[in-house]
Formats: sequence, structure tokens, C-alpha cells
Amino acid sequence: TLFITLYRMKRETVITTIIGIIMGVIVAFIAIASIKEKNVEYKKVISTDVTPQVTVPLKVEKKLSLTIESPENDMITDQKTIQITGKTEIGALIVIQSPFDEKVMKNTNQQFTIDFPLSLGQNNIKISSHIGSDTLEKTVYVYFLESEK
Repeated sequence: TLFITLYRMKRETVITTIIGIIMGVIVAFIAIASIKEKNVEYKKVISTDVTPQVTVPLKVEKKLSLTIESPENDMITDQKTIQITGKTEIGALIVIQSPFDEKVMKNTNQQFTIDFPLSLGQNNIKISSHIGSDTLEKTVYVYFLESEK
């Protein structure tokens, strides 16, 4: 009886598997046929009379410039502050640095002026102008010596 039961279960399993495969193939054919019908309905003819027009904006690069008008390099002064004046592009970020102080400003017109403190002795003042990724920098040396009174 055990052999008969195993034989019947295998037979039923084989029959069920064959029926499942046949049903899967039928469903696949129906799905493919319906997709092909939809693709035929939605095909559109594209006109070849149209000529596309592409406009490419040209980016004009402005060359970054930085001119320091004052102070002059190697200047000697007895004042605790100096006035730094120069020229750079409008909208540039100006950074003035020394070991003693740092000032940052946005240039609103071409000319810039800023008061900058000095420390006793040699002052290495780095002045840089930044627009986007472009940077230009200059270094000015100013010597502050207190006057003897």
C-alpha cells in the first residue's frame, strides 16, 4: 500500500506540474499578444520636416584683476593703521590677511578702500580677490615703527 500511495502522489505531482506549465505558457502568449496590439495602436509617425534649433549661450570669461594702489610695498609708517586701496572686479570677495588681523569684504564698485591695523615691526599683508573659482592674490610688506616722542 505504501508503494501505491507513493506512485499515486508522484503521478499526481507530475500531472499538476505539467498542467501548471501549460497554463503558464498560455498566459504568457496572451500577455505578449495584448502588448503587441497596444504597441500597434500607439505608434506615431514623426515628421521629418522639423529642423531643431539649438542655442548655446557663450560664457564670456572676465579676467580677474587686482591692483593695489596703496600702501606701497616696503612702506615704513608710524601709524597703527593704514588705509589699503585698490581695484578689482565688481562683486569680487576681497580678503585681507596678516598674522595680526583679517578682514573680508564684498566689492560693490571697482575701487575698494579699507582701514587695516598693523602690529609693531614687519607686517606681511596678503590681499586676495575671489570670483567663483578664480583667485588672484598679492602681498605687501609694511613696517610699523613707533615714533620716538
